[in-house]
Amino acid sequence: MGEAFGRWVLAALLLAVASIGAAQTPLALIVVRDAPPHGVVMAQVDLSPIVRLHRLQRFVPTHLHATLPNGHSVPLQFISADGAKGMLLLQLPKGGDWQIALYYAPTASPKPNRWDGTVVTAHYAVTHDAPHMGGLPLRIQFPATGKNFSTFVWNDRVHHRQLGSFHLRNDPKPQVQLVSDGEIATVVRVRAKYSQGDGEQPSSQPEAVYDWFYFRNLPLIFVTAKVQQREPFAWNELHFLELNFPDESFREWAGGEPIRQGKFEASQKSFGFNDWGALIDGRNVIAVLRSGQALFHDGRSGYGTYLHAHGDAAWQGWQGTERTFSAWLLVGSFDEPIATVRSMLNQLPTDAQVIVTLPEVRNAIVKAKGWYRALAEKLEAQGRFKEALQFARGKVPVNWLLKTAGDLGIALQRTADGVRLESLFDRKSNRELLAAQSLPLFTITLRHVPDKRETQLTAESGWQQVAVKETGDGISLHWRRPKDPSLAGIEVTLRATVIEAASALHWSLSIGHSPPNWSILRVFFPQIAIADLGENAEVFFPRGPGEVQRNLWKRAFNFRSLYPNGWCTMQFLAACDGTGDARRGTGIYVGVHDPYGSAKEIVVKSEPEAKRVIFAFEHPVPNMGVGGNGFQQAGKVVWQLLRGDWFDAAMIYRNWVRKEAKWFPKLGKDGRTDTPQWMKELCVWALGGGAPKDCVPIVKEFAKFMGVPVGFHWYNWHQIPFDNDYPHYFPTKEGFAEGVRELQQAGVFVMPYINGRLWDTRDKGMDDWQFSKVALPAAAKREDGLPYTESYGSKEIDGSDVKLAPMCPTTKLWQDKVREIVLRLFNEFKVSAVYIDQVAAASPALCFDKTHGHPLGGGSWWNEGYWRMLDAIRREMPKDRMLTTECNAEPFVKWFDGYLTWHWQHNGQVPAFPAVYGGAIQMFGRAYRGGPTKDLALRMKAGQQLVFGEQIGWIDPNIVREKENAEFLRQIVKLRWHLRRYFYAGEMARPPKLIGDIPKVRADWQWAGEWWVETDAVLTGAWKLPQENKLVLLFVNVSDQPVTATVAFNGHGYGLRQPQIAVTSVTADGKGSPQMHPSIFRRLLTLPPKTALAWEIVAP
Repeated sequence: MGEAFGRWVLAALLLAVASIGAAQTPLALIVVRDAPPHGVVMAQVDLSPIVRLHRLQRFVPTHLHATLPNGHSVPLQFISADGAKGMLLLQLPKGGDWQIALYYAPTASPKPNRWDGTVVTAHYAVTHDAPHMGGLPLRIQFPATGKNFSTFVWNDRVHHRQLGSFHLRNDPKPQVQLVSDGEIATVVRVRAKYSQGDGEQPSSQPEAVYDWFYFRNLPLIFVTAKVQQREPFAWNELHFLELNFPDESFREWAGGEPIRQGKFEASQKSFGFNDWGALIDGRNVIAVLRSGQALFHDGRSGYGTYLHAHGDAAWQGWQGTERTFSAWLLVGSFDEPIATVRSMLNQLPTDAQVIVTLPEVRNAIVKAKGWYRALAEKLEAQGRFKEALQFARGKVPVNWLLKTAGDLGIALQRTADGVRLESLFDRKSNRELLAAQSLPLFTITLRHVPDKRETQLTAESGWQQVAVKETGDGISLHWRRPKDPSLAGIEVTLRATVIEAASALHWSLSIGHSPPNWSILRVFFPQIAIADLGENAEVFFPRGPGEVQRNLWKRAFNFRSLYPNGWCTMQFLAACDGTGDARRGTGIYVGVHDPYGSAKEIVVKSEPEAKRVIFAFEHPVPNMGVGGNGFQQAGKVVWQLLRGDWFDAAMIYRNWVRKEAKWFPKLGKDGRTDTPQWMKELCVWALGGGAPKDCVPIVKEFAKFMGVPVGFHWYNWHQIPFDNDYPHYFPTKEGFAEGVRELQQAGVFVMPYINGRLWDTRDKGMDDWQFSKVALPAAAKREDGLPYTESYGSKEIDGSDVKLAPMCPTTKLWQDKVREIVLRLFNEFKVSAVYIDQVAAASPALCFDKTHGHPLGGGSWWNEGYWRMLDAIRREMPKDRMLTTECNAEPFVKWFDGYLTWHWQHNGQVPAFPAVYGGAIQMFGRAYRGGPTKDLALRMKAGQQLVFGEQIGWIDPNIVREKENAEFLRQIVKLRWHLRRYFYAGEMARPPKLIGDIPKVRADWQWAGEWWVETDAVLTGAWKLPQENKLVLLFVNVSDQPVTATVAFNGHGYGLRQPQIAVTSVTADGKGSPQMHPSIFRRLLTLPPKTALAWEIVAP
């Protein structure tokens, strides 16, 4: 909304208020931006500052009413959650921007009608019946078609592996309350306890309050949930809105985006969608919109068929005392149900921005500019009107500190009992990066050792003594003397160093020792709530190679993972506006530059109703559970302005990694000096296994077809079953040594599988042979002293799960055992390499065994244990051999020659990991699967492997029987062979962006059930040899149609500043003749279907 328009509306509103008369002075001004076309707006607001300002003795929500500048009344409802805090609903005449006067006038409350538990709207009727279903909806009716849906249950529950499940629907005495019944919506509140079938509750007493907002004239239902438990308890699962039915009440499903649809077939498979998912029966539809992953399970009479909101969060666990959820449902009958669902995606009432303010404050803000205006608007949104006015008038309030680091501005406020982060501001783009609802700078969780109760301290409150000081190069913050006397002695120091040239702040955190009877368990730092950065905004997080998610400020999303592991591989996050503009774009890089790679939970969570995306790092503290411990942040926390995109963020991280990370190897002009040349040059992998007669002939045929050296990953070479009786791999299957020799004589490098983490708890068939008497002391232990165990689908002969114990890598027993196995394979069987499974795939097991000699729980000791193990192996293994492991957690790069990247399978993934580590380790392999779209999926994966810099394949050698697929794969492999030096002696450069109408392709990659991935039809990449002034651009058309696009090349962006450059086309058949071009040029490129091409660019 422009300033002139804002002043006009404000003047009109004030004129209307004046005409009403002094008897009805407005309570406040409501500013609405971007209301959806239907005009229904919904927002969490806090009217407490307004209530205090007007000295209202008693706040009654039904006394609120609102008018437009023309005096017309606006339908309004306020649903209180806590006094004057709650949900505000407005029905505006239409969408767009509005300013509304809010009044408070006591009126006679309407006499409540007796409610029979059913809510009837224009599109549906929903029945609640307190004695049943835990008070949650019992029946859904579709008046337009007469459909009555009542065969479902709500499987909202907490679950623990030992205790089992506790469902809300099992509460025998839930409470159901009609809390509001107005012109816009009917609101029903349900209180229920998580219980088992007999009504029994767990000791932590978990319970939930659900608010159901049923909109009168929209086919929408909004559901909020506040889940609480009396004391912290670690639940393995927490499920919200799992609608489960056993029959064929809904026979079809659909989801997106992009859209997919099908029929339920009782396949017992699960599949999910990022934006929406719908159950369809003819014209009738029930859909989940923008509420985390919309997860389906096609179970029917088995577990049941379900549609689940926030499916991506349900299995992430819950260990705190409070958790909140919200979700949008669409229910109704329509001629085109899918089109209706998709049309509502961008019309949700919570999309609008709503601010409750005062006319004087709004008028002052309209006149303000720059950072002060942004600060004033943020404070206005929080109801802090006095401070907002001061900033709007150009004054800094008392106890505020504003500091700049280049273009980055930070604002802190010292409160009565803490320090609050108020702003992160991009002074160049004039953009506030911090959401209106910010988070504390840090949160500390402590445990009282004698009785196990937990409490928290945050930066914002709970302290008797706080100091905020500017230093010569930054900021120094100190917290002392907690208000809780039992915590006396805890001190926190947080220092920020200004890096002017980078527009960055580098933070260090230290926490002094806790009292003897208290232990610091976990520390959240950093944690930042990022503001909506615009329609095209992107969020980067480090799953696999790295992943970019879009539109997170408008849909729920939840990522949480304990770094380091294969699905949380690096220690940085980023948000940017999506323009990719390195000069005018804006964004924020948040990294923990920890050179030891200590264990930490990395969190990305979107909260659409609060218009924020949360970045957080939670550190399990060394010696957690031990009284009197302290905490020192390893390395630095970096907040840096980001201009550009994920690649620019990766460059920030790469620059740090190469200087300080303990795991980064030494590189020479030819890359790694400790990796054999054959491994650095290898371009393709086959996988298979079993007895030699089952794999050797086909692998030799595969190698002959490819015409280049081949790697073979040999599984099940041992007599024990897979994932069973570990680590007793010997004796081998008959003929294994001879098979290895035969393959290697045929130019195949053989790499057998072993597991580097697990010992079977019944390690000789059904018997506990050596686990208890040998392995148990070295197994990783839980806090209760029992070993962790894991299962992966393998079964004992009686059908029970094989239970495998993760071993603690710091123990001599496990280090010696793995070394013994690896060296025997090298020395006795002459294999070229050994694959040590899971080391860079699985998260650290937080071990609490004091006899192991490492800090208990958190820290970097897990990594360091493996470093010592692998150092010993590398010292003793023969020359010209190498080691690999599963996935790509970064802290092991120096000790392995290759990472198996089979799990790089996600939609939206980007090659950030290769951008950081290209040339430092060879990445190889994707999981190639089947299905109706397997041919396209193969081309997408192989093409992406090439541009990402991976060694191709990890594929069944029987692919040679599939002519077209085999020929495409060979084309990719041979092109990589011609360019192989770029991938082991060079580094990744920014992938080129094509200009033109580039079509998209979609295929089911079948990573876990149906797994649809969409990419551009033409995949691109860039790799360079900086010391040789050489660059290669890669283009792969994976589609079955030709694609024409323009390449706009600027050599300066790649460090090639000579006026002329030589461009040579390279294909699988070799190199063409070089052509001279200016270092900045545009060139039309036409790629035939299923074709890979490279341009090698040399600056003479």
